[in-house]
Amino acid sequence: LGVLLGDPADRIGYVRLRGFSRSASQELYYVISRMQADAPLQGLIVDLRDNPGGLLGAAIRTADLFLPEGADVVTTRARAPLPPDADDDAPAVAAAGGRGARG
Repeated sequence: LGVLLGDPADRIGYVRLRGFSRSASQELYYVISRMQADAPLQGLIVDLRDNPGGLLGAAIRTADLFLPEGADVVTTRARAPLPPDADDDAPAVAAAGGRGARG
């Protein structure tokens, strides 16, 4: 749900994003578009409080709405350097607990 805060002439939008589902970026885009139907927003608050996370791809697509094209959204680095004989192209599997983004 998106709303305008304070004086409507100030054009400050507020959107609460409750999670990063498959459709999160599309829904956010729609809500922002609706708020800008009459006039461009002068500011936008995206509230991520109590957002448990969700799909990485959905979070990336959501970030893409605000970041310049080509900006890094996600980067990774090893906790320790790979041994010199490690095969960077070897298949890998990661397992995680069942409690989601908060571990």
